[in-house]
Amino acid sequence: MKKVNYIVRGLLVAVLALSSTVFPSLVLAADNESVALPGVDARAIVTDGTTNYVSDFNSTDVLTVDIPAISGSDSLNGDGAYGMSFAGGNLFVATGKYDLASTSGGLQVFDSADLSTPLSVYGTDTYTYSKVFTVGDTAFVAFLDDSWVPQLESVSYADTANPANIGTVALDPTASTGDITSLFVSGNYAFVGIQDDGSGSDGGYVNVVDISDTSAMNLDGTYTTSDAVTAVAADGSTFYVGHGNVVDVVDIATLTLQDTIDTGSTVNGLFTDGNYLYIATENGLQVYALDLSFVGEFNTDMNATAVSVDGDFIYLATSDGTDSEIFKIKMVVITLTGDNPQTVELGAGYTELGATVSDDSEPVIDTSDFVDAIGSYTIVYAAVDADGNSGLQVTRTVNVVDTQGPVITLVEPNPQTIQQGSGYTELGATTDDGSLVQIDDSAFVDAIGSYSVTYDSVDASGNNAVQVVRTVNVVALTHTITASAGADGSITPDGAVVTADGADRSFTITPDTNYHVLDVLVDDVSVGAVTNYTFTNVVADHTIVASFEVNPDTFTITASANPNGTITPSGAVIVNSGDDQTFTIAPDSGYRIANVIVDDVSVGEVTSYTFTDVMADHTIAANFASSGSSGSSGGSASVRKEIPGCGMRTTGYSTVTGQSCVTNIPHEEGQVLGAEKFIFTLFLKQGQPPYPTGTYANEVMELQKFLNGTPYNSGLVVDGKFGPLTKSAVVRFQLANGLVGDGLVGLLTRAVLNR
Repeated sequence: MKKVNYIVRGLLVAVLALSSTVFPSLVLAADNESVALPGVDARAIVTDGTTNYVSDFNSTDVLTVDIPAISGSDSLNGDGAYGMSFAGGNLFVATGKYDLASTSGGLQVFDSADLSTPLSVYGTDTYTYSKVFTVGDTAFVAFLDDSWVPQLESVSYADTANPANIGTVALDPTASTGDITSLFVSGNYAFVGIQDDGSGSDGGYVNVVDISDTSAMNLDGTYTTSDAVTAVAADGSTFYVGHGNVVDVVDIATLTLQDTIDTGSTVNGLFTDGNYLYIATENGLQVYALDLSFVGEFNTDMNATAVSVDGDFIYLATSDGTDSEIFKIKMVVITLTGDNPQTVELGAGYTELGATVSDDSEPVIDTSDFVDAIGSYTIVYAAVDADGNSGLQVTRTVNVVDTQGPVITLVEPNPQTIQQGSGYTELGATTDDGSLVQIDDSAFVDAIGSYSVTYDSVDASGNNAVQVVRTVNVVALTHTITASAGADGSITPDGAVVTADGADRSFTITPDTNYHVLDVLVDDVSVGAVTNYTFTNVVADHTIVASFEVNPDTFTITASANPNGTITPSGAVIVNSGDDQTFTIAPDSGYRIANVIVDDVSVGEVTSYTFTDVMADHTIAANFASSGSSGSSGGSASVRKEIPGCGMRTTGYSTVTGQSCVTNIPHEEGQVLGAEKFIFTLFLKQGQPPYPTGTYANEVMELQKFLNGTPYNSGLVVDGKFGPLTKSAVVRFQLANGLVGDGLVGLLTRAVLNR
């Protein structure tokens, strides 16, 4: 009884020696042609370009198939068609036994147009011819003899009717428990695949036979595998060995493994046409370029058992052991644009690089597998013919990677300014991917200077962000005085005026032309219609607001004179806004001008005084004295009593005591009466350089001396200049004595000073 492994023995590889077409294809597509063969176990297929020849392992039949229809079926003598080859218009079929009653097998040759009668039968006293491969008029047949010794014979078919043995070579192993599974001839070598090594360990052998001299063939070497060899093919200096789920790529000269193709499913058959490697697997057809780059695949419901190629078409035999289906698959070029595999940065999303199809149709692209998360995903491209039939697919691997670190963004401002003593306040930072931010503020010290706070981040993939640095400047403590002015005037400086802690800050209020200061509010409290204001020893924030109003069309200058002289004009003199007004002072006979007081300030013994650019109400008063009385020019003193606050006047009332000046002895303002106490008689207020001199300056000096004494201790420079520091001291004096703190030395303030 034959020792034949049914499954392995049926994994036949059909080869077509005459096919040498170069296919520029990167993917295959179905031409929508196939034929079902019920009851047929198809294990080998060859084609002459118009007709496919399919062997049925379940019988001795060879079917001629003209897709999509079966065109004929012929039964052969023998015990099954195990291998086929096509050459010179003839079909070579390796059968089991030629005579069912005998123990011999045979190689039958048919005219491809007539399979009813063989042209010749070549047989010896052998058990079975398993595989055949034709080159020119020479056929190579591999078989097991009656002793289960594998052998390879070369047979001449120079005369087709009379085939003749040329040479025979014994193969390894010398005894096999399996079967010859494949035969492929390329160049000067024949490659014979054998199922196992005869020991029952399911190993495999590939015999490499030098056939350069067909009459003296020589076993050049063997290549072994760990499991059964199921298919062999060769091209140039390389041969391919199918076993299990892989295809070994082997160097012919050294018989060393160069590379491996992992098909993912059982390899049943191999074929190469010098451009591509075609692999029949239990899941269908896979196609690789000879540089081992993946081309495409065609999935089938049944095992793909054999493959043959002719012109633009691939013919694929499939079988489940009971029924078969033959596919005619058309070559279509799908070329992927861009990288494969394609690398995409996490978060960037998928960008389709595109593909082109040789027949100018649009590829069908399936991106449903893609997820924007770290990992590898498959994009599937399919060619679709004019009838909408999809063929083999090509895939692009998309690797989503995370190679970029987070981007840190600081919450502004940077640099950050902090006043000394307030401590560091972290403003925060964010990253573009939500990664946590590590903040290092250990370098900060609450002292005047610049310090660096660093920000770092590491994402889930271990990518580091570029470190970001915030500069923190610690500055001296300051306060802000917010200065503003209403319409029709200005305040200088204005806006947020930063002032050092404990320092003074002065402001100047200036009305526009034809306007005057209406009021100035300091911290919401009125300080009057002043044109200058100074904050002293600033230790907090403040506000100062100036308001203005338009000047009236006219102003009133009130002119008066005591007896013994005249002022012209006199009384309430109406002056247009911006005009000048001159007054003439004349004493009566026997009298002289003692003093002229303008707005409560002495301007001396003038005979004329002019108000220029009048923009406010004013007063002017002329005082006279007897030509023989003492004055600025000297002379004997009057016998009348000197009344403080009357000065040179003998009319009106004292500006100090309020009593009548009728009995006053005219005297110079500011002189010490009785050499005991200085009597203040002049209206004093803050001025601007150049400061007044003379009597006015003398009285200011006495005021400064007074304010420097106990209990006020103001620390003023006694220089006769009524500046902002003197004004501040006057305000404190007024507030301490229940007066309005306006800084003006008027009647009430002088009365308190003169007590």
